Amino acid sequence: MDKCSIKYFDLPVDEGQNSIPIYVIRPGHLSNNQKLPVIIMAHGGSGITGSANAYMFLACRKAIDCNCVVLNVDYRVAPEYKFPIGIIDFYQAIKDVYYNSDYYGINKEKICICGYEAGCIIAMASAFILSKENEGYMVKGQFLVTPMISG
Repeated sequence: MDKCSIKYFDLPVDEGQNSIPIYVIRPGHLSNNQKLPVIIMAHGGSGITGSANAYMFLACRKAIDCNCVVLNVDYRVAPEYKFPIGIIDFYQAIKDVYYNSDYYGINKEKICICGYEAGCIIAMASAFILSKENEGYMVKGQFLVTPMISG
């Protein structure tokens, strides 16, 4: 497999009282000064398990295949944290990435969000909040992989 470069950042949440990990994954063959499109990724895990680390291989693969930066957000999950804290974390991550795009080295005009399994709910709800707050312009697209839906 091709290599990725991975950087770790702490994103302050709860008005600076706490922080959540964000992993910035870039294709290894690109320089850090290229402003690439970005996929902000919400991991799966049924909302009670899972972590960004468990999805690191997929994040790296996506960065290489899509020639983009992937921000793998390790939002907080139950039972330690109550719903809807994961949605709030992811929503704050989107806004932080948009307003601090130079810090993350991304093109803020090309932000897409992605969710895996329970992360689909996190991504969809965050997009909904952005649209209700008239901030929908921040996200240009979303894709949901194996969403949790009932038949």
